[in-house]
Amino acid sequence: MEIPDGTIKLIADEISTAVIDCTTEDGLDFDKLNHKIDAIWEEAREEGLNESHFLYILEYAIPENISMINFYSSMNKAA
Repeated sequence: MEIPDGTIKLIADEISTAVIDCTTEDGLDFDKLNHKIDAIWEEAREEGLNESHFLYILEYAIPENISMINFYSSMNKAA
């Protein structure tokens, strides 16, 4: 399945906005960010995006933070 560029941009923008929304003066609120990314993943999955494509977009959107985001458990629950 080829991912349309518009889809990549839309999801990446949603993730970037989530990162901004979850940033406080003390740093990034990872619990809140995980919750937002879980919601974005659910929407993307319902639209037919698979996990590997979502991870690609996530890495594109926030490459320096990807290893610190723990959302795999919710992905596994949703699958």
